[in-house]
Amino acid sequence: MKANLIPVNFKRQWELLVAGHKSNRLAHSYLLAGPKGVGKKKFVLEFAKYLNCLEKKGERACSNCRHCLEIDNNTFIDLKIVEGDFSIEKMKRLKQELIYPPYQAEYRIVLINGVDQIREDAASVFLKTLEEPNKRNIFFLLAENIFQVLPTIKSRCQVLKFYSFSREKELQAEMDPKFQKAFSGLKKMNLIEKFNLVKNLPEEEELVFLETGMVFFKKKFKERDFSDYSKEEIIKILKNFKKIHFLLQKTNVNPRLALEVLLLNT
Repeated sequence: MKANLIPVNFKRQWELLVAGHKSNRLAHSYLLAGPKGVGKKKFVLEFAKYLNCLEKKGERACSNCRHCLEIDNNTFIDLKIVEGDFSIEKMKRLKQELIYPPYQAEYRIVLINGVDQIREDAASVFLKTLEEPNKRNIFFLLAENIFQVLPTIKSRCQVLKFYSFSREKELQAEMDPKFQKAFSGLKKMNLIEKFNLVKNLPEEEELVFLETGMVFFKKKFKERDFSDYSKEEIIKILKNFKKIHFLLQKTNVNPRLALEVLLLNT
């Protein structure tokens, strides 16, 4: 995600946070709920750059100043990322570290990735940190399943939903010339060309790529455009796309392999 190119499907969430910053009314904790791979973490890191950018222009970070580069390289001292291990000991260390104000930035960003996986014993320790926040700490809690987030945590956060296939995402897909061009020429591609489409695809764009294809083929079906594919073929393709879409969000399937198999049969 580039600082000067916030995806359309995140535009509303971005504007809400920017407005909160400008009016000095940012919440102390946000819960970002949405499926894996939709780009929640990238979004938070981009906003961390915006908040702490040394050469900010309008509503975007410059992505070139010292703070922006340090955030990109995960060396920014006032960015705390916790993921994977949510032990009681780790939550206690986090609470102790957050007592002190940020070292050099206006805001310290605390990103908890996978808050829906925190056990109750560790969550009770973490809750004390949320209940007694330093006003210069802003928490961003990421969850794939909002219903698995403990109510005691969720009640202390402002919720931002990152749905992966909404009308906003359809608009993004329709406006993305790169992916539209790829699917328009898909029928004439050989296997190597098809695999190259996903070979260097960033993780945060995998679902966008998949959903662009869903929009593309839905549009062909609605407009009865059967010049490249028959009606029966499009129906089968859409079923395959929906199946892979489900697998990417709900299972640990290898995204790259799943997309390659999908294109092999398209």
